[in-house]
Amino acid sequence: MARFIGGRSGSINNPVNSEQIYIFIEIVIKYNIFYPLHSMSEIINYNLPHSIFNSGAGLSKDNVDEVCAFISNLLIDETNSNGLSLYDDELHELLTRTGFESYLVAGIKKEIPFETLSNIYVSVFLRNEIISCNTFLELLAVIRSSSVYNIKRFNHRYLEFSGALYFLKNKRPSWSDFCSGFSFDNWHEFELLASILPVSNCQYSEFIQWITRAVDVYGEDLAFHRIVFHVTQWIQRDSAISTDFLSNLHNIANDPKVQIILPGVVFSLRKCFDSDYHFFYNKLKSEINVANAYPIYFSIGNIIDSEKGKIEFFDLILREFNSDNLLLKDLIRLCGHFVIYNYDIFTLVTKNALETEDIQLILAIVEMLQSWINKVPKSWIRDFGIVVFTKSQDVLKDPLDALLVNISKSDPETAFELLEIRHMIMADINLLEMSISFMAQKDVDLFRKHILKCLNAEDIRLHRSLFGVSSITNINSDVYKISTDFFVEYELSSRLYMAYKVVGFWYSMEPLQQLIVSVIKSVSSPSKDLQEQFKFILSEYLVYNYRSTLQILKAELQDSSIGDFARTMFSDVIHEYDLYFNDLRSVEIDREIRPSKQNVRLHNFYLQRSFSESTKKTREHIFEFGKRVVINANNWAIRRPNELKHVVTPLSTISAGGEFPSGEKLLPIYQEHLRLTYRKISKSEISIN
Repeated sequence: MARFIGGRSGSINNPVNSEQIYIFIEIVIKYNIFYPLHSMSEIINYNLPHSIFNSGAGLSKDNVDEVCAFISNLLIDETNSNGLSLYDDELHELLTRTGFESYLVAGIKKEIPFETLSNIYVSVFLRNEIISCNTFLELLAVIRSSSVYNIKRFNHRYLEFSGALYFLKNKRPSWSDFCSGFSFDNWHEFELLASILPVSNCQYSEFIQWITRAVDVYGEDLAFHRIVFHVTQWIQRDSAISTDFLSNLHNIANDPKVQIILPGVVFSLRKCFDSDYHFFYNKLKSEINVANAYPIYFSIGNIIDSEKGKIEFFDLILREFNSDNLLLKDLIRLCGHFVIYNYDIFTLVTKNALETEDIQLILAIVEMLQSWINKVPKSWIRDFGIVVFTKSQDVLKDPLDALLVNISKSDPETAFELLEIRHMIMADINLLEMSISFMAQKDVDLFRKHILKCLNAEDIRLHRSLFGVSSITNINSDVYKISTDFFVEYELSSRLYMAYKVVGFWYSMEPLQQLIVSVIKSVSSPSKDLQEQFKFILSEYLVYNYRSTLQILKAELQDSSIGDFARTMFSDVIHEYDLYFNDLRSVEIDREIRPSKQNVRLHNFYLQRSFSESTKKTREHIFEFGKRVVINANNWAIRRPNELKHVVTPLSTISAGGEFPSGEKLLPIYQEHLRLTYRKISKSEISIN
């Protein structure tokens, strides 16, 4: 069997306290008390009367000692853990032989929770070292130096929590002495300290000093609500403490640093004194001012659970707003958080917030809209959405992105309408990329209609917004492959106008290719003027810049449903470029204009050496953590288990590529001239006979 755990020599430092372990194990096993850690720790740290366990057969001291020693040895065994408990056949046999097995219930007969083991280890093997400590930091040092703490799979939290509770139960130090030297620079230690507050000897005055220091360090941390939860447990557990908090409620409300715990305090006091929100309002109403109105009313609203109470609550906060004790942004935040909506708040927002540039007020409206979705009329979401989506400040981008995603889930038409309004004002400034990508994937048809509607509009801001939209890499290029049905409502001149704007504003290759081809396929009644314009766009711009377009056109010709106009145009363009490439290949380069082979080799040599040096530096600085594997063959050999020889197979091919516009190399000025011309063209300039 493995060695005992305890001191440095590996043996148990202190004799086993069989009476204490007897009580503990009989409670845990007989009554199956595998509760959360807080309850478990109470069992081990408070010596409950032995008389309450008289029912049923008892367990002998020798059996208890043997089981405790065996469990202690299992703590250092790394092979029988599933992450939450210990599983061991030999332990099960021992429990059966000693009479423990009859106390176990189905499903846990061969498992001992780590929670149980940590309590046994602390109260039996570490109790002398723990009692000799004076502060929380000394206690942590003792626990972290123990053998069990170094076992990777063992939950350190269980051990630290059990040790702290054992210390507080036996020494009962003051909270100030216990926290002496604590610097709040470690969140884990701070949360551990807060979790044992409910069973500590802390007084109200000590707590206020402690929580004030904590708020200075962690007040903005999103996880601070976990600390407040432990405070609420403490208040509900101790009647003297709850009375102290009630007496000092006005001090908490007026202290900017501890206002953060006010909602939790009021919620706990309501349970302790069985009071409604009127009780707390009457106690604090004389203290309400601009600085504390929001935390006070948030705390009061948090304990209202009836519709009648919400109506009365809105009247209260509206009265405070009219008395200039509550800011508009705080009124909006309260209505949003508690889902209060009526025409009074609707009028207030539309009247006061439409022209505002106050970031905090706009963010409050965004929060309110997030809570109102699916609860208020769609027209309200649209009207309030216009207020916030027409703002361009950088700090609003992420909140608006999240809001538009949520609106699109319940009302996609309104979401696209708000997106269009935003683009009409801001073009591609602070583009909401996340929400646009989500909407393009969720509602493909609506997205396609939105694209065509914006292209058809004579609004340069909408056209510029599509420049940004077409550049979003998260949107699949197939989205821009639009069927003929979507173009039915547009005249031929409008379709040509769309093609002009795509060429003028879109730089992303695949969206550009897909949409130009889609527009041409939508034309069913050919005309000479239209054919010339579309052929110029297709041949002289799209194919000339991106030769891969030819492969798309060839694939389109395989589709039997393609119209005669598009089929004729695609065939003509493919034929013209086939002739062009054949003629190009037939040209022989004269010796006089051929590059010097020596100069080419010299240039390639230095280019390759420069590349090798740069990749070497990159490997040294970035990829030092990984293996460097150089592959110089097209095949590899591998021998799998149970095979006698290596099998040679081809290597997988991993590649990435792109296509640089040919026109940008040969005629960049002319290409930009075409784009600028098409950007400026208006519908009145398009004439199709």
